[in-house]
Amino acid sequence: MNLKRKLVALLLSAVVACGLVPGIAFAAIGDIPSGETPIGQVHVSISDTLARPAGASYPSPRGTIAEGDVDLYPSDSAMSAIVRLANEKGVAVVGADKGYITSVAGLGEFDCGKRSGWMGTIDDWFANTGFSSVTVSSGVLEPGSEVDLMYTLDGGPDLGSDWGSNDKTVASLSVGAGILSPSFSADVHSYTLTLPEGSTSVALTPTATNKNFQVKARVGGTWYKRGAEIPVSDGSVIEVVCGDPSWPTMNDAANVPAQRYEITVQVGSSGSAPVFSDVDYSDWYGDAVTFVAARGLITGYAGTTLFGVGDTLTRGQLATILWRNACPGEYASYDPKTAKNEIDIAGSADGMYYTAAANWA
Repeated sequence: MNLKRKLVALLLSAVVACGLVPGIAFAAIGDIPSGETPIGQVHVSISDTLARPAGASYPSPRGTIAEGDVDLYPSDSAMSAIVRLANEKGVAVVGADKGYITSVAGLGEFDCGKRSGWMGTIDDWFANTGFSSVTVSSGVLEPGSEVDLMYTLDGGPDLGSDWGSNDKTVASLSVGAGILSPSFSADVHSYTLTLPEGSTSVALTPTATNKNFQVKARVGGTWYKRGAEIPVSDGSVIEVVCGDPSWPTMNDAANVPAQRYEITVQVGSSGSAPVFSDVDYSDWYGDAVTFVAARGLITGYAGTTLFGVGDTLTRGQLATILWRNACPGEYASYDPKTAKNEIDIAGSADGMYYTAAANWA
């Protein structure tokens, strides 16, 4: 009986003590971890961009719901980064605390069909684990990472995630500055990349045909993630690899060899065409820039490596482009210092790069 009385007394004491002690506050996911300092930032995007099937009575696409950079802490996961951005933007996220997001901004799984819901990528890769397991400590999430949460209508293939395909090719390759020759194709595996004079690095952004497979690049023994700035010099060889069998994936593809692309770097020489630092030569206009630059029709801004992508084309510049094409001999011997304006158009003047072109036009 004495032992029982002691146990009851201890239990009562514990109950009384717990009633006197203030409740312990547990940090919610997305909160700033206590005692930690940021180690950098990650870019987070939450979007719903897929077109709805014709005739379906589904909620309309929301577009980009939230996007921005958030601080990254040592104990963070991709899930906490998503919630941190959502909190900053006032966007409601349901399910993150349980490791599975079921609704964002009122748009839930199954709202657009039985295979609809929220999925996401880390640096354009559909990870083989949930967002809560993609952590800084695992080495997958790091400063500069891109975290994208997206709404799917059919379980992933419409976002580039396909469990039924083991295609490990690279669908496209974007080069920050430089000319890739030949133009990128998934079936071509050897390239030359010409960079502007003085270049010491280049950013490559490869996109996997099936984003269930990671894409990385390496120079020598050092690997670089997608979009990272890669140190290079003349003669460097960059190897772009998609789906190395030793890398994690949701697919059963351990016996499927990786696809490899070899890029030899050439710095400061591009044959007959200059290389402009503001031109993405893998974009739709890249070949056209090479064409007009090689022929001297558009030479970029004097004393710089800038082509002027997106700049307004003036009447003087347009006249000069047409004149250079029509009268290459005159252009080759043209000296602006001696050129005289022969037309009565406001703005035209002696001694300008366009003077002869304006007279001709």
